Amino acid sequence: MVFAASELEDLSTRFEADAVAFSVQHCARICYETACLQAAFTRFPRPLCLLHYSNSTEEDPVCNSTAERVDGWHFTKLNQVVRLSCLTCEKDGTTESPMQARRLGAVAFSQDEPSDAPLHEGLSSKCDGGRVEFQIIPVASLPKLNISNDVPATTPADCARKCFEAEKCTTAGFIPSPSGDISHGVCLLTSDESVCGNQADFVSQHAAIHPFVISCIQCTSCVYNMRTATPEAKLPEFKGHEEAKSAQECARMCADKKCTMAKWNSGTKTCSFSYEESSGSCSKEVALVTDGILPVTLDCVQCAQS
Repeated sequence: MVFAASELEDLSTRFEADAVAFSVQHCARICYETACLQAAFTRFPRPLCLLHYSNSTEEDPVCNSTAERVDGWHFTKLNQVVRLSCLTCEKDGTTESPMQARRLGAVAFSQDEPSDAPLHEGLSSKCDGGRVEFQIIPVASLPKLNISNDVPATTPADCARKCFEAEKCTTAGFIPSPSGDISHGVCLLTSDESVCGNQADFVSQHAAIHPFVISCIQCTSCVYNMRTATPEAKLPEFKGHEEAKSAQECARMCADKKCTMAKWNSGTKTCSFSYEESSGSCSKEVALVTDGILPVTLDCVQCAQS
């Protein structure tokens, strides 16, 4: 993935959406895969990828064949914002822009995910067909933990499951991949006591650039796959919505209504439902923030009878 990069000096520039990104390259990939026109990445006060979309099928007007493309950016100050444009995916000796990919219907999400990734993240044999949910303790650096083992994990939810199923493990540490690959990380299984916060603090999935502690792991009665609902994602029509305090509650509502896909918005605490016929395949779930500005979709929802 290469792109034209420059410092964004006009901070009033309009962006329609944002997403958690771990690096400039990760932000560029998010922009490409969602067919955005331009993006901006900043590390301060937290790593964030800003996305600008256009209804036009025209390419970015500032791009031309002579625009210099790079594959990274060297930050010169902490609060610097870098603008990304002219994104190009180079593969098999050919190049393709986000708009070309969208016109060809070739925008593919997370195709480089490992083939051995589980069908459902967080699904535990100890939960009678449900996935685990857990609480996150953010830390600048992992505190002193009584580590009993370290294992690879595809996502924080996978780490929570492995701790939940391990003997005498109730708390784990998750170290995201330093390469910015959100599909991998190191899961530190510990013998530390579990620490629980408010009931409202439970999540089914998480993503962060820094290490964090996973604690208060418990079973739920549902299994589902989540994905961030970007503005350009092709989604079915959603009819009706109800209040839902969590993604898990939204999944339960979807199962009760026999919906084929649900969309949960953490900002409005609402759950929307689609009843359109599904393709039958489940989207791969990667590490993602469930309480961000963008909603998340839930597909392949199955819940045990309550």
